[in-house]
Amino acid sequence: MRTEKSLWRSTTVGTFSALALAGAVLTVPATTATAVPTKDGLMDITITQVGGSPQGIYAVGDVLSYDITLTNLSDQARSFDLAETNLSGGVDRCKWRNVAPQQKKTDCTGLATHTVTQEDLDAGGFTPSISYTVKAVNYQGEALNTPEPVTGATTAVRSAVQVESVTVTPAKDTYQVGDVVTVVPRLRSLWDQAVNLEVTESSFGETNQCNWRNLQPGNGAVYNCNPITYTVSEQDAARGSWTPTMTVSAVLTADGSALQTLRYQGTPLPVASSFDPAQPGTAPGVDDSLPASLSEAQALVTTTRTDNYRIPAIAVATNGDLLASYDERPKDNGHFGGDSPNPNHIVQRRSKDNGRTWEDPTYIHQGVETGAKEGYSDPSYVVDYQTGKIFNFHVKSYDAGWPQPKAGTDASDRRIMHAEVSVSADNGYTWTHRNITAEVDQGINAVGRFAASGQGIQIKNGPHTGRLVQQFTVRRADHTFQAVSLFSDDHGDTWQVGTPVGAGMDENKVVELSDGSLLMNSRDSAGSGFRKVSHSTDGGRTWGEVRVDRNLPDSTNNGQVIRAYPNAAPTDPKAQVLLFSNAPGSGRTRGTISLSCDDGRSWVQRKVFNQAFTGYSTIAVQADGSIGLLSEDQGYGGIFYRNLSMAWVGNHCTQPNASAAAAASTVYPGTGTTVTVTVKNPTGTELTGLSVAAPASETVTVTAAGEVPTTVPAQGQAVLTFSVQAKGVGPAELVFPVVYEGGSTQVSVSLTATRGPDVRPEAVAADSEERVGETAPNGPASAAVDGDPNTFWHTQWKNASPGFDPVTGHWIDLKVKDSDVPADQTPHVVGLTYTARQGLNMGRAKEYKIFTSADGRTWSEEPVASGTLADTDTLQRIELDTHARYVRFMALNSYSTGSNAKFLVAGEIGLTVAAPPAVEPEPTPSPSPSAPETSPAPETPAPEAPVVEPAFVAASRSVPGRTVLQGDWDGDGVRTFAVRMGSRVVFYNENRADAPVYASISMGRSTDQVLVGDWDGDGTDTLALRRGSAVYLQKSLTSTTTTKVVLGAGPVKVVHQDGKDVVVLAK
Repeated sequence: MRTEKSLWRSTTVGTFSALALAGAVLTVPATTATAVPTKDGLMDITITQVGGSPQGIYAVGDVLSYDITLTNLSDQARSFDLAETNLSGGVDRCKWRNVAPQQKKTDCTGLATHTVTQEDLDAGGFTPSISYTVKAVNYQGEALNTPEPVTGATTAVRSAVQVESVTVTPAKDTYQVGDVVTVVPRLRSLWDQAVNLEVTESSFGETNQCNWRNLQPGNGAVYNCNPITYTVSEQDAARGSWTPTMTVSAVLTADGSALQTLRYQGTPLPVASSFDPAQPGTAPGVDDSLPASLSEAQALVTTTRTDNYRIPAIAVATNGDLLASYDERPKDNGHFGGDSPNPNHIVQRRSKDNGRTWEDPTYIHQGVETGAKEGYSDPSYVVDYQTGKIFNFHVKSYDAGWPQPKAGTDASDRRIMHAEVSVSADNGYTWTHRNITAEVDQGINAVGRFAASGQGIQIKNGPHTGRLVQQFTVRRADHTFQAVSLFSDDHGDTWQVGTPVGAGMDENKVVELSDGSLLMNSRDSAGSGFRKVSHSTDGGRTWGEVRVDRNLPDSTNNGQVIRAYPNAAPTDPKAQVLLFSNAPGSGRTRGTISLSCDDGRSWVQRKVFNQAFTGYSTIAVQADGSIGLLSEDQGYGGIFYRNLSMAWVGNHCTQPNASAAAAASTVYPGTGTTVTVTVKNPTGTELTGLSVAAPASETVTVTAAGEVPTTVPAQGQAVLTFSVQAKGVGPAELVFPVVYEGGSTQVSVSLTATRGPDVRPEAVAADSEERVGETAPNGPASAAVDGDPNTFWHTQWKNASPGFDPVTGHWIDLKVKDSDVPADQTPHVVGLTYTARQGLNMGRAKEYKIFTSADGRTWSEEPVASGTLADTDTLQRIELDTHARYVRFMALNSYSTGSNAKFLVAGEIGLTVAAPPAVEPEPTPSPSPSAPETSPAPETPAPEAPVVEPAFVAASRSVPGRTVLQGDWDGDGVRTFAVRMGSRVVFYNENRADAPVYASISMGRSTDQVLVGDWDGDGTDTLALRRGSAVYLQKSLTSTTTTKVVLGAGPVKVVHQDGKDVVVLAK
């Protein structure tokens, strides 16, 4: 979008005069060097250019030379050591170990140099800079100052080639779309040798009318290009102007070597807008008939040397145009390319063909980069489908960003972080701007605020139909981050703000649910690793309790939630279908689209659109029924567009579908597991002819168990159970073909057949563990063997960071417990499992060695195994075949780099021991001839299919000190599990082996009796603690707030009375 603006020339309509040369020879007056005292009064520094071009004309590669003098202004002898400089050459010799008081050092003559770069030519000059660290004589002791950069006079670095003028005819105050103008550039060479000039790029559409070979030096080294015609376009009207730009390349005629590249930009020519006013429209919904597809990523813009591009937003105008906006963040001219208060710009691109092609970028609101700077950042669209208006909310900044030093709403105060909305009434072609800081702040008194980038909504159903809602994040004076809704009931003429909610909030999005209520979905700045959610029944004016949604893992990133079918009637199941984009992988990876069929209560499908780095992302349903996706890819390398269909995401909400879950992920000789295949039918018609076949495998045997249904009721499900037994060793990918009348699908589940059970060893020693800096139970080695991969062992980092020993690396010693293999037997260890830390890619073990010991003191001289683990957070198995009570896992290094390369982190480390040999059953004795006949025993009915427990729940049943609980934690009518460990309770809301944690809380004392019940009759179970004569009833699952009920002494029980559960004394 931008070019090197520091080289843009000031011009006027008609003849664009960059510099009135008229054949004159330019001379540059000598710059008088002046001693510059530092603010601390310790020294004077003078930087003086020596030699150089009298005219200031240079080419890339020319060397500038400088003298540096320094005077010690202090009353003691000091040393002056070079701290920082942008000079090179021998400048590192310009330091002094002993400078007497008031002494001036002048021996740094011609040592400091700078090689001219293209950046210098673009900027028109180079400013030398240097700073010194002051210490006692001979550079001894602590620094006596904070190094302060001192700059010399800017050395003019002029182009050897110049665009002397650009003449545009006819000259008008304002141009119209379709006007044809004639453009005549005039080029001049100031170099002292013959050059070849070529225009390689221009906004005229022509480049071959300005080329000149063998342009001789002197007063005659100037020429006019051939006349070029240009027709003013609609895109120019969208920008409000057309700007003459050109890139001129100069090479020496003699040898073809590059001399310079000049980028020229003239003053914009005003172009009148001629766009039709926007009309009311309908929000697009997905088209189920589109085939499954995901396009390749298309770069809308990529980071350049002068600009970063971040923070995508996407919307569809009522005329069907697809709009994408984002930040353009300058990083030249002294700017850092970051968030506000960097003088950023809001850029927009438009597609009229559903994302296949894109028009040139335009600005929604352009910042001011020099002087009294202004910036605009973090865009978010809201479309009013009742009027056709489009709103683009964003930050407006002067000198303050997030956070800022003061509260207030004065629109002229440069120390306040402002909020602005830009409004378009012509489908996003032209925009008007309005400061709404006071409206966003109404009574909040925040010290910072920003619109959550991406998009807001217009409510379609219920008492607030037509309301526009845009979410904001506000920073309170106590540094709390809260979410708040800004809404309008008069199509954006005025805006009201709701009640802020939550703590540790961040970019938060809103979506309308099927009943007209709103769901908030927020990034968690507290870093839980999941999204936060809340509900509103009054159109965003107030919000209910904020809770962590364990169904939506997140890398503390920005995401977007939308309705897939916004026009579906509230009673239509499609009205409950939501789509959500985010990056749940550690380090902002694994860009994912998630699908919910029940207003976000659960998420039935997740599809990865980008396995690699994925920053902020946002999605919208396009006019053609496909889905448009914008994301930050390639390590913030730009803004990328993808197009996908609902069929690619999955048809779980609208078409018959199936899923499979295993009760345990491993099987071994003598044991088995069950796999349940659930076939769901979201349609209104019964499915018939259902058949699910048992797959064949080399490592396991699969057979059907229990009842085999052949139909699936309308909007219901059928569950089939399969028994799995081990017959070999290794992974087993079981694919179950599902066939029904009129269709088919297949589901799979991954198991591993091992030589024996996985056991949790005891961590008896480790070379290093963090016992101070991490939040318990994380940090110590015991967290690697607690059966919970979400806790982790971390080698020490607080106060000391020992790093990997070159020989012994980092290690942990594991002991097979006597409860797993009796003390009088030697365990046969056949494997070790390693799971890296979950949610953050840090300290993953790479190269390893494994040693064994009989007593934990004397270890095998040679490793029994060695190798390299993969860089993944999933469980990895290392095959062993050794007899030992103790096993040492030694990691020699990790996959982390930089300062994190010294750490080892493990979520879980376990051992696999060989299964005991099968005991042959004793033969049944033959009946004696005289034995009386007996009636056959009645047939035992087949047992019901067991409920599939999460793996951690199943493992906890045999762990002392852990209690397994059951309750309906999310109110969906299904009882699921929880595990209590001391005062900590971990909840699951799905009955499957790989179910994620739904919620967790620490409350009460480990000695409290725990009860489960629905204490308020809302259909959701919570906990109660029995302590002494009182019972403490939990108000919500993730809250420690309780209601105290005094019952007196004696045992208690839970009974159901008047539609809710009650704790009473047991009779």
